Amino acid sequence: MSSSTPEGSLDGDGNRILSIQLPNGKTVEATVDPSLKMMDLLISIASNNKLNPTAYQIAQPSKYKGRPPNVYTPSQSAGDIIGSSIMLVPKKEREQFSIYKGNKKSGVFEHTVRLTIHSSRNHKMVFRTNPGKTLKEVFPDICEERGVDASLYLMRAHKQKVDADLSKTIESFGTLDFDLIEADGENKRKSGIFGKFKRKEDEDEVWY
Repeated sequence: MSSSTPEGSLDGDGNRILSIQLPNGKTVEATVDPSLKMMDLLISIASNNKLNPTAYQIAQPSKYKGRPPNVYTPSQSAGDIIGSSIMLVPKKEREQFSIYKGNKKSGVFEHTVRLTIHSSRNHKMVFRTNPGKTLKEVFPDICEERGVDASLYLMRAHKQKVDADLSKTIESFGTLDFDLIEADGENKRKSGIFGKFKRKEDEDEVWY
């Protein structure tokens, strides 16, 4: 026989009865000891549903509409869960929920990724954006944040020699690391190399 409390449903032995929403949208039920650590609960749920526990974390839908879910820490226990509904959400370092700047009142959230932008003198900065945007859309903002003139710079995937196609979306590049290169500086570097070769040829030239 089960009972209901403000903390959620309990069975006859005082165990928690949880409703768990999986990443694929399917809902399953589990009966767990309230003292069970959240990490152990995650491993158990993942194992029973053929999921990788390192890729997910246990969370609970926010009671405020439009807000991201509340994530539980691995050290918390099943007894800390309020109510009986929890969910597994992806755990990725470069993902987070952020509010659209122009739509704060509606509480709409967008998926974002963190770009690492490398520039001159070993300078590196982080720029967060929607992965569905094209590089052309975010390029002016990247340059503005870096404090440089976009008309004088170009972008490449990190350590690549070919200029990036600005019409491609961020996610289509397969990398989140990019180089911001001064266009004139690149031309000067090439000129310097060719000039060096020319001087070497002049030095090797012998007149009779």
